[in-house]
Amino acid sequence: MAASAAHGEIGTVRIGVGGVGPLACLPGLVKRLNAEKPGIELVVVGQVYSQAGFDLVADGSLDLAFVRLPAVREGVSTRVVFDEQLILAVAPDHPLAGAESVALAELAEERFIAYPPGGVSSLRDLMVHACVDAGFTPRIVQYGPETSTIMAMVAAGLGVTLTVTSVIDVISNVVFVPLAGRPYRTQEAIAWSQEHLSPAAAAVLRIAEEVLPTP
Repeated sequence: MAASAAHGEIGTVRIGVGGVGPLACLPGLVKRLNAEKPGIELVVVGQVYSQAGFDLVADGSLDLAFVRLPAVREGVSTRVVFDEQLILAVAPDHPLAGAESVALAELAEERFIAYPPGGVSSLRDLMVHACVDAGFTPRIVQYGPETSTIMAMVAAGLGVTLTVTSVIDVISNVVFVPLAGRPYRTQEAIAWSQEHLSPAAAAVLRIAEEVLPTP
């Protein structure tokens, strides 16, 4: 504790997280942080999606945030922590649940569940972009504020959704079906502002480089 304090590596670090993918990264980071920097308390702020993450880091409201690229924000630095691609999520009794893969064009008549409109989630934007590329605009019939709610609605048979591969290991009540054709990829990154970077947040970033290396 004394060594951490001597180097200024003591205090609270606020990190923004949106969706369930980044949450899967946190146990390893927290365990390592507790072992090496017990003077630092990591406070997780939920439902912080990409644009909000960039904004809150830029103004100093958050020290760090998980964000989805290729979005950018002046004054905010990022480092990729994992690569992802779009995948279809359906209820276990959905006709496509047993498929080895599905072409996006086959989903034109499906009812979709998504994040709300208004630039809240870059994943929603990627989903719409992929569907438009396949020749249709997704018919969104339900909205969910975060991934677990969306997946619960999918599991209930209210619709399907396109999500990212990082959720596969943390969601168990739906079936994931790979998309045929060219993959739609995205990257999850950790973001920070050099202007507002505290010694404690810098220490968390150094540990994150080892626990969550750039792929």
